[in-house]
Amino acid sequence: MSGDSYRMRQIAAVNELQERFDDGNRLLSTVEKVSDYTDDGRVCLTAIAFVGDQLAHKLEPVIAKLRAISPEHHYYSSDALHLTIQNVRVIASPPNFDDSTIENAKVAFRKIVPEFSKQHFELSGLLVMPSSAAVVAYGENDFFELCSQLRESLRAEGIPDDKDYIRDDVVFGNVTFCRYTEAPSYEFLEELKCSKDAKFGSLVVDRVHLVAANSVLAPGYTKLLEKFYFK
Repeated sequence: MSGDSYRMRQIAAVNELQERFDDGNRLLSTVEKVSDYTDDGRVCLTAIAFVGDQLAHKLEPVIAKLRAISPEHHYYSSDALHLTIQNVRVIASPPNFDDSTIENAKVAFRKIVPEFSKQHFELSGLLVMPSSAAVVAYGENDFFELCSQLRESLRAEGIPDDKDYIRDDVVFGNVTFCRYTEAPSYEFLEELKCSKDAKFGSLVVDRVHLVAANSVLAPGYTKLLEKFYFK
């Protein structure tokens, strides 16, 4: 499949997901909003890539306008901005994993990640979800293959991915930068629409971190468990 063809399928999947959210539907794994995310005991087990200061700098004008309208929401710090590469266990309280789950996940990732080259993403547009807003990350063709092999490896270790996805034949990522503490205002949502087609550049990922963390990577609820490097 050509890169252009796969990108069109990714865009179609993002649009389908946005339409679903706009119609008031949600995925089973959607993180419900709370008033204080830094003291949120709901924890997940997942593999992420930190996006660095480059995206944070490009997001600053967007976040500044949103914060001026609704300062009560949670806006991610630059060191907490991350792209989810592969879920293992969705967020829950108490967590729905234990030490054996973590060790099995490490085995699964050790087998697959080093077999793939660095991952390239285009950061383009926003996804406005029921309780958060994110930058969309479009991966190359091999991102789908990476995720497929990781999910198969997790299944082989007895811990199949328990996340709910919009489609099985295409994958894309997102970088959440805001989580709502209450229902967003009309003015806030209108401001998000103004940045809906914004371009945020490209991202090269050379490693992933397996983490046990809450949705905003709050220090009191986050453990960096192991790093895995692409070849």
